[in-house]
Amino acid sequence: MESKTIVLFDLDGTLYADSDIPDKVHSNFSNSPEEFYDFLKKKNKLNKILKQLSNVGNNYIFTNGNAGHGISCLNKMGMSLDKKSVLRLKKKSYISLDTKVNVKDPLFQDLISRDDLNTSVKPQYFPYFFVQQYLQIIENYDKVYFFENAAENLVTAKEFGWVTIFIRDGNKLDKIYEKYVDYQFENIEEAL
Repeated sequence: MESKTIVLFDLDGTLYADSDIPDKVHSNFSNSPEEFYDFLKKKNKLNKILKQLSNVGNNYIFTNGNAGHGISCLNKMGMSLDKKSVLRLKKKSYISLDTKVNVKDPLFQDLISRDDLNTSVKPQYFPYFFVQQYLQIIENYDKVYFFENAAENLVTAKEFGWVTIFIRDGNKLDKIYEKYVDYQFENIEEAL
């Protein structure tokens, strides 16, 4: 059996920078999500890089947000999701049947969200265990790269043997997390 390469991307603060969204809008998300999504823009440069990367490995979104939020962000950023994933999300009622999703030339194989995780979220153990099982990752055999902007979410990933990449987005890496971070970059484009 040939080993596989899995590339996992956190969504919020990683595929788009937290600094792209004004603090006032971020803190008011639950009252006005449409205003939040209006600040997200198509990421042409990033999309081009992700397309090249999708030809090499398997790209996945691994987010603490729900599937509806993930789809809304991907749509606004001009990113696409594999049709099988969209069907899975609709079948499980994570998104409504009439939700429009770009499936042309998918950049991501699937979107793993809090809907899949029985209310458990990163950095808790279960989400990482779920990803290992769901993607059939063989520990110490398959190569998993995880891009994340919250250093505390890289601790459990490192314990699973994943290659951890911290996206700073203007934040400094706290010393207590240094041993859990393999690489760090200012933004996702720089990292890729």
